[in-house]
Amino acid sequence: MYHFAVMPLLLKDIPASEYWLRDPGQQDLEDFLNIVRSLSEETPGNVTVGVIGDWGTGKTSFLLALQKRFASENIPVVYYEAWKFADDPHPLPSLLKTLEQSLQGPRRSLHQARERLGELIQNLRLSVELRLPLLTVSAETDSHFLPASLQWELYEKLNRSIEQVLRATRKTRTPIGLVLLVDDLDRLLPEKAFHVMEVLRFYFDLDRVLVIMGVNDRVIVRHLQKRLDTEDREAEGFLDKVFHWRYEMPPARFNRMAFRLQEEAKLSDKELGILQEIFEDEYLHLPFRKWIKLFNRILLHRQRGRQGSLPFWAFLAAVYELAPGAARAHLRPFGEILENRLWDQGLESQDAYLQGFLAAYAEDTSVVGHPARVLQALYQRAQGQASRL
Repeated sequence: MYHFAVMPLLLKDIPASEYWLRDPGQQDLEDFLNIVRSLSEETPGNVTVGVIGDWGTGKTSFLLALQKRFASENIPVVYYEAWKFADDPHPLPSLLKTLEQSLQGPRRSLHQARERLGELIQNLRLSVELRLPLLTVSAETDSHFLPASLQWELYEKLNRSIEQVLRATRKTRTPIGLVLLVDDLDRLLPEKAFHVMEVLRFYFDLDRVLVIMGVNDRVIVRHLQKRLDTEDREAEGFLDKVFHWRYEMPPARFNRMAFRLQEEAKLSDKELGILQEIFEDEYLHLPFRKWIKLFNRILLHRQRGRQGSLPFWAFLAAVYELAPGAARAHLRPFGEILENRLWDQGLESQDAYLQGFLAAYAEDTSVVGHPARVLQALYQRAQGQASRL
C-alpha cells in the first residue's frame, strides 16, 4: 500500500494583478493612472512610460492590472509579450500582429482597420524576408538603411493605420486612445531589449497612444554603458530620452503579500498575525519573488513541523533567503545541528561555527542592505512570538 503525504498549499510564482486592484495596492495604481492621464493631455505625440524594477519585483502583475483597468474603461489595450518574439529579426511585424488580434468586434470600421493593419504587416514581413532593414535608431542592429523617402513612407502608413484604429474603437476623442503594454523585455538579451524600446519609441510616437514598458533598468543601463563607452549618469540620460516618465516599482513589504498567504495558503488569523509581527519591518523590502520563496519555505516546514514552531520556521526561512550565500556555505553542510543551535543560543553565541556564519551573513548584502540589523530584529521578534505560544 502506498502512502502519500498531504502536500501544503504553496504560493505560486505567478503574476498577482488582483493586489493592485484593491487595498493596499489600489491607491498606487490610481496614482499611476492619474499621472499618465495628465501626461497624455499635456504631451504632443505619444507618451512612453517605463515601469522600472529588478527581476521579481512585480512588473508583470502591475501591467496586467493596468490592462484590466484600461479595458474596464473601454480603452483599446494591447498586451505584447516581447520574449515570445525574441527570434524575430524585427519587433514591428509581431507587435502589429498582436494589435490586429486585439481588435475585436463586428463593426465595419473595425474590420477595415484590421484589413489595413494586415496589409501593412504583410509588407513589413516581406521587407524582413528580403533583408531590407526597417527604420530604427540603432545602426548596430541594421546593416544599412532604407532611403529616407521609404522610411517616412513606412512611418506614415503606420500612422494612418493607427489613426484608423483609434477612430474605429472610440466614438469620442479622448487623451488616451490606445494603450500598448510591453512586458518581458527582461527576458531578452540587453541589446535586443533596447532595440525593441527604440522601435516602440519611434514608430508609435503618435497622438493619443500610450506606451508602457516593463523594464529592468539596471540591465539596460549596463548595456548602454558598454555600447556607448560612457558612465552611469550619461547612460541614465539616454534612458530619459526614451521615457517621458519612469515609475519605480514600490518596495514590497509584508502587507503586500499577506492577502495571498491568507487566501492561497489558508493561514489562520493567528498564524498570519504571528508572521506579521515577525516580518512587518520598514527596512525589510523584498522582491515579490523573494517573498514567495521565503513563505513557501515556512509553509513546507509548517506542514512537517511541531505545533507551536511557526516562529522558528519563519526565522529559519529568513536566514536562508536573506543571505543565501552565507547560509549555503555555513549552515547547509551541518543541517539541523547549526539551525537549532542558532535558534537556541542566539546571535551572541560564542560557538565557532556560528560565529563564522554570522560574520559571513553580515557581509552578504545580495538581498537586503543591512543584513545583520534585519537578522537581529527578526530573531528578537520570532523569539517573542515563540514565548507567547
